[in-house]
Amino acid sequence: MACFGCLLLILSLTMTDRKSFFLKLVEDENFVKNYPLEEMTPDELAFRLTCQKCEQLRIIDLRNAEEYNKWSLPNSTLFTVDNLFEKEPNLFLKLKRTKRVFVADDEMTERKAAIMALKMGYKEIKILKGGLDNFTKEILQFEPIKEPKTIDEQYRNRFRTKAKIEIAELIKNNKPQGPVEKKQKRALGGC
Repeated sequence: MACFGCLLLILSLTMTDRKSFFLKLVEDENFVKNYPLEEMTPDELAFRLTCQKCEQLRIIDLRNAEEYNKWSLPNSTLFTVDNLFEKEPNLFLKLKRTKRVFVADDEMTERKAAIMALKMGYKEIKILKGGLDNFTKEILQFEPIKEPKTIDEQYRNRFRTKAKIEIAELIKNNKPQGPVEKKQKRALGGC
């Protein structure tokens, strides 16, 4: 019996908890940069926000609460890395028939959270290529090419000009959805 107790003690000391394991996994920048992740371009996200029904798209916003409350994309939810390990956010990430896009100011933050989510078994996870900084530059602050030379440049001018106006309006009318919070459940049973 003493041997069994010693074995349990050794196992508990050597085994790290789930959260610290995943946080340690994404510490290596080379691993994070080279990990194959599905990406969504700023144009694709703009298209999904303006042209398609947004119900199947869930935007997981990894910025801090202050920045998120200043402006947030429609259908986005404030999330932290800690939320990945909680029950209610966990259920949020398991919704079926939805595509989840992790967004943050920079792509590296998105990559770290997406890698952890994928390693935890979540599916349909993408990151926004270049982060929200790139999305802002390419879509929200888009300046049309004065004399487009190719048909692609003409289409890009037309789409981004329209998307810039529509998404700015959507952001203005958007009510930020705060972080997914734990719900207290009342205790059942008793006398």
